[in-house]
Amino acid sequence: MKKRIRSVLIFNKVKPEIIEQMSQYQIIYSMSGLVLGFICIIGGIVISLLGVTGTITWKMKLLNVSSELDNAIPGVILFIVGIFIVWITRFSIKLKSKN
Repeated sequence: MKKRIRSVLIFNKVKPEIIEQMSQYQIIYSMSGLVLGFICIIGGIVISLLGVTGTITWKMKLLNVSSELDNAIPGVILFIVGIFIVWITRFSIKLKSKN
């Protein structure tokens, strides 16, 4: 029987202390990313509401996925970066039993 949460792969013959320590470090990593991401999101909203102007061109291609923003204001870019940080650092653990 598999129980999936996400990302870290743990087999059932690992000591419980190691699993607990890995979970604690994963939570610290996730919470740090959440705080940093929300700071970027709030900063992006504040910068946009204050009317900071300028233009930024963003072009990115990774594997077969591409992202392109032309003439975006800095607040929008900071907001998108914040969402990306929160999504990348989300808490994730996989538990598998080896049969």
